[in-house]
This record gives sequence, structure tokens and C-alpha cells, in this order.
Amino acid sequence: MLASSVVQRRRGTAGLGMATLGLGMLALTACSSSGDRADRPTTHIELPAKNVDRWVMPLDEYIPVDDHVDDYAEALLVQPCMEAKGYSWDVPWQDVNQEAAVTRNAVDRRIFTAEVARVHGYRDLGGNNSPDDAWRAFALSDIPDEEFDASRMCLEAARKVMPLQSGSAQLATSYAQSAYEAAQESKAVRAKAKLWRKCMEPAGISDLPDTPAKMPTDSMMSEFGINAGPTPTADEIELAVRDAGCRNESGWTKAAYNAEWKLQVAELAKNADELQAIRGETVRHRALVSKVIAEHAPKAPSVG
Repeated sequence: MLASSVVQRRRGTAGLGMATLGLGMLALTACSSSGDRADRPTTHIELPAKNVDRWVMPLDEYIPVDDHVDDYAEALLVQPCMEAKGYSWDVPWQDVNQEAAVTRNAVDRRIFTAEVARVHGYRDLGGNNSPDDAWRAFALSDIPDEEFDASRMCLEAARKVMPLQSGSAQLATSYAQSAYEAAQESKAVRAKAKLWRKCMEPAGISDLPDTPAKMPTDSMMSEFGINAGPTPTADEIELAVRDAGCRNESGWTKAAYNAEWKLQVAELAKNADELQAIRGETVRHRALVSKVIAEHAPKAPSVG
């Protein structure tokens, strides 16, 4: 997996989950860092249809997803090994077919639109295939010292059945991050951010930032208790609606989306062969994860 394993997590960390999107087709020129490959024919690369509301981007298909689902599959492989050694390792059932909440997109990026603002304010409802309370309790519980060596042995055995993805699987995430940062610093986006800030000044936010990318601010998080739960206050919704309106009216949303899209297309064209190979690896890995879960998952709890 791309995140730390459950065995490692039971020493104190946690994880998230995501999913991928279907794509359309566009031809891009694949470039290479080595000169002898620079003149090769174009490589056909699939691109998604633009969707600013869901912030769909060209590199989404290549970004590794579902770390939590990977951890679940790995834990399921560890379980029979631990039980054979006389230790309890009860993996709680997880719903691996959840859809992303409206506040997250398919690669787990936060979504903020006028509709989201009207209903959810600045609240984050989580990504798809997010871990539930039972999983958090399982993943964060301490492994007794006398069991730890056995758990490491079982983890090694599990990874022979379901190997980790290579480190190169994270390259698309790195390319996407670079594109995001460059887009935010572009002249067009910064100019629109100034208009957004002027639009927001009457709201009286004490620490109003220079860009909506830094919203909500620390003072807003504290005043509205944004991390306290899923239900926004009326004042929070009012401010969020104003924010969403200012982003659109200033042209910031469109400028930021288009700038990031253009930069991601450039990254995709430049690294086409590499990304296609990574995508193939990811598809094979996802199929193996699904097979492990199908064969080893406990029954879903009864409802009602």
C-alpha cells in the first residue's frame, strides 16, 4: 500500500480512501528527458471532460487511491496468520463501495461550490471508502509486545501475496501538487484573488487571506467550530455562501481551474509513457486488492 500498514498503524496513525473517475480521449505528445526519445510519435492519453464543480483534472486517473481499502485487504491477509499463531486479530467489516461525499472529489480533494456552501458551509464530510469508527478502534489499538514479532512476520507473508505498489505510483501526486502550486502563483490567478479579497472585505474576517485557497481561516475554524461536527451554523453558511459567490464573481474559480488544468496537461504530455506504466500497475494492484477482499472479508453486519 501507499500508506503505512495496519500493523504499523496500530502503533498510532490513521488513513483515508479515494476512488478514480472515467475518462474521455485526447492525443498528447509524449516527451522524454532523454534526447534519443524526444522525437517518438505521439502517445494517446485519455483525459477527462472538464468539470469545475468536481474539480476534475487530467492527472486524476493516475493518482493512487483507496489507501484505506488497501489496508483493509492487508489486515484480512494478516488475520488467519495471527490466528494460526494463537492471537486474536478480528478485522472489522468495511464497506468498500462507498461513494465520495459532496465535499470531496474522486481523488480526495476538497470541493467548495455555491451548493456545498449553502448546505454544508465549510464542513468536510469525508472521502469515499472512509474508515468507520470500528476500523479506527482496530487500527489505533496497541499491539501487545508479545504479539508484535508475530504481526511483523504475518505482515511479511501478507505482502508476498499482495505486494506493495512501487514508489513510482506516487509520481502523479507529485506532478499534480506541482501543477497546483504553480497555478496558484500564476499572474492570472493572483489577479483574480485580489478581486476576491476585495469582494470579501465587507465580511469583516480578521485574518482574511490573500487567496481563497487559504479559506477557511484559523479564526473562522475557531469561531464556527468547523472541525467539531458535520452541521454548520447559520453564520457559517452565510459567510460560506458569500465566499463561494466572491470566488465565482471575481473569476478566481475559473482562472484557478483553467491554470491548473493547463499545467496538468503539460505534465501529462511530458511524462506520458511513465504515467501510463504507473496506471497499468495501479489497475493490476486494484484488481488484486478486490480479489483479496472478496475472498477474505467477514460478512457485512445485519441492518436493523
